Amino acid sequence: MEFDVVKVRRVMAEIGLALAPTSIALGMIAKLLAGNMFLGNLLMAMGLLMAFPFHRLLERVSLNKLIGIMFFLLLAFVYYFVSKYDDTNFLVYMGVSLFYCVSLLFSKYDEDFNLDNVINYLWLFSLIFVLGGFASFATGKINILENVMAWNDEGDKIYDGLTMGSMAITQIVCSCHLLSKERFGKKVKALLLLAVFLDFVLIIFTVKRTPLLIAMVAVLIYFKRLGYLRPTPQKIIAISIITVAILAYVVSNSEIMDALMLLFDETVTGLGNLLSGNHTGHGLTNSTDMRLDNRDYAFELLRNFDVLNVCIGTGYMTFWCDIPLLQAFLDMGLIGFVFYAFYILFLPLWTLFKYRNNATLFFYGMLAIYGALSCVTSGHPYANARWMPVCLLCYAIYASQKEGIKESEITTEDETLHNI
Repeated sequence: MEFDVVKVRRVMAEIGLALAPTSIALGMIAKLLAGNMFLGNLLMAMGLLMAFPFHRLLERVSLNKLIGIMFFLLLAFVYYFVSKYDDTNFLVYMGVSLFYCVSLLFSKYDEDFNLDNVINYLWLFSLIFVLGGFASFATGKINILENVMAWNDEGDKIYDGLTMGSMAITQIVCSCHLLSKERFGKKVKALLLLAVFLDFVLIIFTVKRTPLLIAMVAVLIYFKRLGYLRPTPQKIIAISIITVAILAYVVSNSEIMDALMLLFDETVTGLGNLLSGNHTGHGLTNSTDMRLDNRDYAFELLRNFDVLNVCIGTGYMTFWCDIPLLQAFLDMGLIGFVFYAFYILFLPLWTLFKYRNNATLFFYGMLAIYGALSCVTSGHPYANARWMPVCLLCYAIYASQKEGIKESEITTEDETLHNI
């Protein structure tokens, strides 16, 4: 059989584009189950190399929204070196995002890869992660209400609940997207619904409020889109049976019950304290207190900003305020704030409204929804986990506008979905 170089290169690109955004999370599972601290970095490198279209380096690129992302990241590099910031992890964060962005900038749609195939691989890798997460809990490598942030003897992070939660959300979005495909029968769609349920349970196990709230939003948006929220006698009976079964299991398992109660209490009191400015009194042991202190300190810095600070900021990672949108303004002034707000916050939300009848673009908007909804709650503005989904979204928009996504990929809500 003749070796098809183009086809192999295409499959490698599709795998690489899906592997790079999921590699760190997969590496975390490998650390927990196998003790391999290197696999995450290796998977990232493999994904980036597989995705990069080396054969197009000498070709002209088409200008699109990816240029703005590249500009922001290059500007962040300048700020990093001018500020003499010494944490090289941030160089890696920005470097892999920039490499990923350039890969897409040089790629040609449907010649180098297919956007739907990338979704399939994203679903597969995120499912492997979710199953690995359950295996980690089952084997006692991590425990509910413990090890929310675990470290090994060398001081390397081996578990992060936010990483686990965000990747479970990726799995939810992928599974919900595949539920809209007419080619799948009822049995396959039942398994996809089971996957969504498992994703949701895993997020509860992390005892993290932000992923839980975003997961609820994602499920409600997609289930409404799919018509699953339309009440029918069969659905009411099925939901009632499932609810009773889940409640019976939760009540019988004290560990899960404690986790749910803690999540509920922290969510309600945390939101109330953030809005009112009240401290819990637990200081560094409570994320709400830390966010309040960070917010107060950030606003104190803003009060002392002069015109130059407003325009260009104060330098790379002024301090970790755990509010990425505000961090972008503190570090890079209006320039950084406008670019970050446009790409991370506005573009995904705009896509969900603008392209709500385009299944592929709607998916990539939902894929970036975690970054959009968490940009005021946790993290920093330079994380590759936030930028890679937006890179894919920008490329999907460009492909639909300039090169044309095939009609088979443009799907409105189908009435057959409501009969599942």
